[in-house]
Amino acid sequence: MDMTESMLPDMAEFGGTGFNGEFGETTQMWKTWETKALRHGARATIYSPNGKQYKGEWKDGKKHGVGIQIYKNGDKYEGEWADNKPSGHGIYSKPAGPPVAGKKRQYRVIYDGDWQNGRRHGFGTLNYPDGSCYQGEWADGQREGYGIFTGGIPAEKQGKVQPYMYRGEYVDDLKCGKGVEILANGNVFEGEFAGDVREGLGCFYYISTRRKTVGLWVANANRTGSFEDWADEDDSRVLDLWLDNSGPWPGVAEHVAEVEDGLVVVSERRETVAMPETELKNPARVVMNSIREYVEECAAKETANF
Repeated sequence: MDMTESMLPDMAEFGGTGFNGEFGETTQMWKTWETKALRHGARATIYSPNGKQYKGEWKDGKKHGVGIQIYKNGDKYEGEWADNKPSGHGIYSKPAGPPVAGKKRQYRVIYDGDWQNGRRHGFGTLNYPDGSCYQGEWADGQREGYGIFTGGIPAEKQGKVQPYMYRGEYVDDLKCGKGVEILANGNVFEGEFAGDVREGLGCFYYISTRRKTVGLWVANANRTGSFEDWADEDDSRVLDLWLDNSGPWPGVAEHVAEVEDGLVVVSERRETVAMPETELKNPARVVMNSIREYVEECAAKETANF
């Protein structure tokens, strides 16, 4: 039996144009249904064929507003969206371990901060797999501007990781501009950087001998300059550099306690005061704003000192 137009349902009521004599030329119904089911506003969790899960706000069929995305590998992004991409403030996390039946999955925060077009942009904190941490400015996914890096560097010859901190300027994800390095033994370098190394004018303070090298540095090595005793004001200068970093750098207290000849002792350092209990509507944003203010304060001090 031949199938004729009279035997088919009226496609117009399904959003189509009807049968015109040849199969395949009818308006594709999925387009009509997709339009009618356009995601807009707040929605419950939506599961994608590629394994992703999204729960949050939509606009014109795209993630827009506040939402939570669970990726196929278990990673999670929770925060603001615009035009289907993370934009605004958001937190990117990785699972802290395998899922356990009947228990809420735990995550460790990888990045907490600002985003633009799906990339880190603005101000944020990145936690590296080795335990290192960067707090500061970003541009198009790279460290750019002023920031504080705390972590470790391989110790010479031993191949071990030693505590290390850099506070200063970055360009294209590398140390570049004016900055300060504090090493595991308490020694301090204050000066210019380029291409992630000491490059330009600077001063290296040796804690154990209370001497310093002042001069020109090339590729992390001093090329020209003088090796001299500390001046009277160097005690307070080194102490200021230490204490500005004491919060995120755990080794400072021990080194300050070991220093003699008039430098400070641990008991003279800033006291901490317990905060009263309170409930915040957006604690992540409050914390990030506090860190942002701290970094901006450090940046202002560095600008004034150079």
